[in-house]
Amino acid sequence: MAECRVPGPLCDTLDHLADKGSTNKQRQSPPGPVGLHPVKGAACAPTVKIGRVIRSNPHVDKGAKDERLPDSLPPKKHYQIEITVTPSLDSARCAAGQFIELSVAGGSEDAGTATISPDRITKTTTVTVQGVEQTKTDFSEKGLHAGKLKIQAKLNGNKLLAESKGFSVCAHPLNWFEAFDSDVDETLQQKHVVGMYVKISCESDSDDLKDLKGAQVKELLDFSARPKEPPFHNHPFDTSNYQLAVALGNDRHTILFPEDRPDADWKIPQMSVYKCLRCGCTDVALPNSGMHIIFHVKNKKFFVEKIPASVTIKGKSVKAANFPKVKGNELELSKTPTQPPDQPTQIPAQPKKKP
Repeated sequence: MAECRVPGPLCDTLDHLADKGSTNKQRQSPPGPVGLHPVKGAACAPTVKIGRVIRSNPHVDKGAKDERLPDSLPPKKHYQIEITVTPSLDSARCAAGQFIELSVAGGSEDAGTATISPDRITKTTTVTVQGVEQTKTDFSEKGLHAGKLKIQAKLNGNKLLAESKGFSVCAHPLNWFEAFDSDVDETLQQKHVVGMYVKISCESDSDDLKDLKGAQVKELLDFSARPKEPPFHNHPFDTSNYQLAVALGNDRHTILFPEDRPDADWKIPQMSVYKCLRCGCTDVALPNSGMHIIFHVKNKKFFVEKIPASVTIKGKSVKAANFPKVKGNELELSKTPTQPPDQPTQIPAQPKKKP
């Protein structure tokens, strides 16, 4: 028998043919290295990282700039985040059929709810988170319900691999609007004041004003520029405190009755800030709320205007509000009797009766 060079039973099936004088036959060999077989991918334990639900001001649906607002998004709006998976579960290194299941955990009547899509991935993917029910308002302002929602990633729907930073669902105000309501020319607490009322309103970044029931708004004014005296008389202003964003109503701008000369303007920058009793942010610049209040004395007439303008007050900057210039009616100063601005009206003394 010819020497067998292949171990195993192949010697019995190949070499004995050579002993029987077979001619013109090639010796057959098994495919591949003898004794080795293709190895299937093993079960993988991937590393998963979940991006944040970053809230810019105003809200955008992706690539938000971190402006130190609590992580959140408006109801009915969405935000895209990246979830990285290393290695990819659809690579040759991993057994077929493995996947990452995604969900938003912690949803409740207090915390609010959100959804994520797609809810199953195998590799690094950009997913979409959408706000549904808003986080409950906390009037104690202690953040009792904020940041309870978290995106979770589980291997094959079982083993928790990663969890996002907590976030909330809440609407924030933007886009300030004003319109003329009425003139003011009256005496209050023995002081004659003039100016105007304006109707004020804003919009919601959820596109539904009713969603702003958890938001409050107040005005900021810059009084650093003192008025020219005369014709104006410097006097402390009354400014409004926080009020519900869904019930703003009217705003009032008045000054002490001015002198009729010389001509002059008194410009006061104004903007609005807000706080959210759902996510817990406070004193946040309201986007597109900047304007100038301008009191005028011109040709012995008084009037006041509000003109949209970009402003910076106390380190907070906003772009100009988007409404047409508001102007009150002109008041003739020379025809209106005046009292000294800080003196009460004098009442003539009555003669004493003789006993």
